[in-house]
Amino acid sequence: MYVEEREEGGFCIYANNQYFPSLDWNDKEEISQNVKKWIYKINRIYHLSLAGFYKMYIYLNPKVGMMMELKKLEDFGMDIKTIDLRIVIYLNSDFLIEVDDIDCLKNCQEIYYDQNHFYGNVDVLSQEGILKVVEWGNFLYGDKVEEIKRRGKKIKTKKV
Repeated sequence: MYVEEREEGGFCIYANNQYFPSLDWNDKEEISQNVKKWIYKINRIYHLSLAGFYKMYIYLNPKVGMMMELKKLEDFGMDIKTIDLRIVIYLNSDFLIEVDDIDCLKNCQEIYYDQNHFYGNVDVLSQEGILKVVEWGNFLYGDKVEEIKRRGKKIKTKKV
């Protein structure tokens, strides 16, 4: 798990698929209910400053896990520590890993190069391979993936 506090009370949270072992990755209602419970739990355990009304974007990839972006829309007031989530779910999202060294991506099927960084599609990596690579880079998801695929130079395609 990775938690990053963003500007204006927002958060970015990554959870690998092992946090949700029995989750049906195609059932939006089940995903929504499980993620809400999990967010409330980690907010309490890790003393995050989550309170107010949020729009939550969930990018799912059953092999990698999920990225959750919480954008704060409104505060409820100083004394109220309630969290209200409006959730948007993107099933089967593409994830890229951004690294500075192409050798970190030796097992990736597609590699892109853009603005002094290399980007590899993590779908072909094993869970162990993902854990090794994430140590050296950052996950990209959502619109950023499409931007890299459109703008970046494809430098490697390997048949698996």
